[in-house]
This record gives sequence, C-alpha cells and structure tokens, in this order.
Amino acid sequence: MLLVEGPSDHFLVPHLACTLSLQWGFDKQGAAIAKGAGKGKGGIARYRNFFRRFEMRVAVLANPDAVLDEFDKLGAVSECHELRDRVVARVNLLAEDGRRRRPCGRGRG
Repeated sequence: MLLVEGPSDHFLVPHLACTLSLQWGFDKQGAAIAKGAGKGKGGIARYRNFFRRFEMRVAVLANPDAVLDEFDKLGAVSECHELRDRVVARVNLLAEDGRRRRPCGRGRG
C-alpha cells in the first residue's frame, strides 16, 4: 500500500510510474495507492494505522514540508527520524551562520 498526501499525488504517481516503465504499473504489480488527505490525525496517520491492522506493508509519500510538519505522524522508522533530526539541525546551523554573516541593516544583496 502506498499512501499519498492528496488527490494530485493520487493521480500523478501511477501515471508517472507507467510513463517511466509499463512494468511499474500499480495494477500490474498488485499494489494499491490511497490518498490520505494530509499528514495529520485524520490523514496519512489514520490510514496507515488502519492498513497496518491487516498486516499490510505501508509506504508513505508526502510533500517536503513533512520534514518539519508532523513528521512523527508518517510512521517512519527510527533511522529516518535520526536522519531527519541531523538534517534539520544542520539546516538550522547554516541559517544561523547566514544571519550572523549578514551585515546589520542590509538585505540579502
């Protein structure tokens, strides 16, 4: 089962898969795709929990904002949480360094 965040993903992903290779068709592989209506409680997290009750293997495809917004709702394994934490910490350091280097009273340029 592949859970996606919204309706556009639900239509786009199977189309892209078949466009890249006819062998990747979800129907030909016996795989299903479902839209989770967002990441939060009523969305991907809810559907992921539902399908796991039937011991189904569940993968999640979410928008990049999921790294910062409700990542814990996606059901990622601990290694993904660790990687996410390292990436966010590194981005925060780079952002802070950029703020320190910018001269006072000046814009980006």
